[in-house]
Amino acid sequence: KDQKARDSILKAIRDLFEINYTGVEVTDKISLPGSWQVLDFREFQYFAILSIAIPGSSTVNPAEVAELFPGKMVKLNLIPEQGPIKTSWIKGWKKDISAEVIHIFSKALNKALQEPGNRQFIFSEAKEKLESDTENARFLQLLSMYLFMDEFNETIFSNSIFGDYQPKTSPDVAADYMPDIIPELSSLPKTSPENFGELFELFKFYSAAAEKIPGKWVEGNMVLGARPKEYKPSKEELILDEIGERILNLIDKYPAENLKNKLAEALPGKEYCYTHFTFIHMDVMGSGRFFYVSNMENKCFKTN
Repeated sequence: KDQKARDSILKAIRDLFEINYTGVEVTDKISLPGSWQVLDFREFQYFAILSIAIPGSSTVNPAEVAELFPGKMVKLNLIPEQGPIKTSWIKGWKKDISAEVIHIFSKALNKALQEPGNRQFIFSEAKEKLESDTENARFLQLLSMYLFMDEFNETIFSNSIFGDYQPKTSPDVAADYMPDIIPELSSLPKTSPENFGELFELFKFYSAAAEKIPGKWVEGNMVLGARPKEYKPSKEELILDEIGERILNLIDKYPAENLKNKLAEALPGKEYCYTHFTFIHMDVMGSGRFFYVSNMENKCFKTN
């Protein structure tokens, strides 16, 4: 009946066939074969790092690694008892969308067009069918976006209902995500060479604190724009990230000789690492603005 809504349905179905597989969502740690002697495994939004001991493991087939990480790049380190580490980047396979997923997705969209008042039930029904395979998490997120954020019912954008809505144009930062950290961030030393020593001492303090109080993976509320799994960093991790960014900024900004003595005193040949978080916000009409972690990146600094 509504041509605009029908156009939205068609767009949603087209998008189903044009998913950017390089943007696979982060999920819980994937189950790795028990025959692999894994020394290190870290999984991020767009890539993973996997280090396996050789010998002590059965032969590692790169194709098997690629199959475990569809849509991601994997840095594979094969570490022998003696000799150099063999490092290679492996591209995860792109898996075809099954006919069953296409049927569930398109049926839910068309049903929502016919019964807009039953969208929550329609989504729950589709979710139950799609949750049998964790690989379908991306389709659940897409379906949630089209059902609730919300091109089917244009009245949701009515000025009479949301006339005071203002889009956010500033970058999304940690203070948006967790306003409670603002006092601690405000009290941090400024990013200047004379404060390097103090910043480094704070880095060590919050690094230990972040190990004791880490963040955690939680179920995401997709109705509010979240992914199926969301990482919730701790306050300590966010402050450590800010301190680490200030230290890296100093190291990158000032000539090495200007910081050489301070670096030599503070960083005696050791590498120090932290997780850098970036954020994204979702404006859900009728509910509000919600902030989420969009990416997690391991960053390090050292003297040489």
